[in-house]
Amino acid sequence: MHARLWRDGALRVGSSTHRLRVTKEVTLKKDSSDLMIRYWIKNQEQRPIDVWFGVEFICGLLAGDADDRYYKTRNGRLEAGTLRSRGVIEDANDVSLVDEWLGVQVQLVAPGCSSIWRFPIETVSLSEAGFERIYQGAVVIPNWRVHLVHSWSTAIAYRIRTRRSGSHKSYSGGRKR
Repeated sequence: MHARLWRDGALRVGSSTHRLRVTKEVTLKKDSSDLMIRYWIKNQEQRPIDVWFGVEFICGLLAGDADDRYYKTRNGRLEAGTLRSRGVIEDANDVSLVDEWLGVQVQLVAPGCSSIWRFPIETVSLSEAGFERIYQGAVVIPNWRVHLVHSWSTAIAYRIRTRRSGSHKSYSGGRKR
């Protein structure tokens, strides 16, 4: 499957407006869990502009405080990196969200990004104990600082890997095995 989307828009910088076109191309190959997403930003003005471009990815893995649900990069597991944690990953072009209990790893590879922001999605619930913050999922935002003269592009690989977990109960199709 292949889809291309685009949008013409503008950035307001002070009192002036700067026209841009953002194009997004999504490719999903048959029999693969890899999703390739490519972005282009085209400067539609004669003058260059500095932009900070980020793409939000949300992953609904549960139990954000559990020790076997965490973030990791090619350099290993992040300290204090449960899925409910927040922070900035510097000097890394990839991040994985791991759920060992389910045997799932979601990997995001974003070449050349400046940093990757991460934080939880939480809702507020009123219970017998009072107001509670409820973990709903994890957000990662790879971002780039770009001096845009004419055009710029990047490609992001989004991979979902699953494996049978040896030490925990595996979970499949909503039924425990």
